[in-house]
Amino acid sequence: MAKEGPGKNRASRPGGTGGPAGTRPGARPEPSEHRPHERQQAESLNSPKEPEAPTRSPSPPKSQKSRRGQRPEDVPAKGPRPGSVAARAAARDEARAAALERRVAEQRRRKTLQRRGWLRNGGVLGLIVIVVTGLIVWSKVRSGAAVRAFNQASLAAGCTPVKDTGDNLSHRHLGPGERVTYATSPPSGGDHNPTPLRAGVYTTAFSDDPNATDSIYQAVHSLEHGYVDIWYTGSASDSHFQQLAQEFAGETKVILSPYPQLPAGETIGLTTWGRLQTCRTVSVAQVRGFINRYRLKTAPEPLAP
Repeated sequence: MAKEGPGKNRASRPGGTGGPAGTRPGARPEPSEHRPHERQQAESLNSPKEPEAPTRSPSPPKSQKSRRGQRPEDVPAKGPRPGSVAARAAARDEARAAALERRVAEQRRRKTLQRRGWLRNGGVLGLIVIVVTGLIVWSKVRSGAAVRAFNQASLAAGCTPVKDTGDNLSHRHLGPGERVTYATSPPSGGDHNPTPLRAGVYTTAFSDDPNATDSIYQAVHSLEHGYVDIWYTGSASDSHFQQLAQEFAGETKVILSPYPQLPAGETIGLTTWGRLQTCRTVSVAQVRGFINRYRLKTAPEPLAP
């Protein structure tokens, strides 16, 4: 039997250094296309690795995407485009709403001011009513007290009640040199001289001569202007006359003069237009009460000088 050479034995053993099984020593390796898996491994080992792409988060919905160069918060809000018909209509609506709001606010402000005015005017009116009512009440109380004081003084001085002589008193002016007889003594109204007397103290009794400088007819004319005439029965040198002169000299629209024609027993007479009172004694308080009560009150021409 012929012996096999050593080369044949090595080639025949599996795992020998001669190459893969069934390959002769020195033979060319088979082309790589016959071993695709080896070629792929070699290419993967020899080719450089490309960097892995970073993992990208899911893109937001299209409606949330921002324009290039804008931050998400700068994305224009939904709505009509500026300058469009819808935008102009919306602007007009906003202007109308703002104008309406201003009108409503103005109306509220005016109503508030009106209510404040009513409250203020009501308060002022109420205060005026209170003050006027208080004055009326005070005046009545004071008037009542003054009347009571006058009546008491008249009673103490022995005076007659105040007589109303104002019925059908004539206001006619006397002609030059004309005389007239009065219905009361002293006179309390009637026809008179065109020129009245001034207020003051007259130490001589008035004359019944119509041509005299200071006549009784002039004194009656003064009564028509709201004067009070004090007629004293004695002379100007009497102490009572002096007392009256000291008290009433310079008194507005008051005339003091002697008058000897007073009824018997009467010391003083007080007259104003349409009123007459005589007293047995002189009382300054009683005369003051008569002046305060009747001066200017019954005269036809109280505003005349």
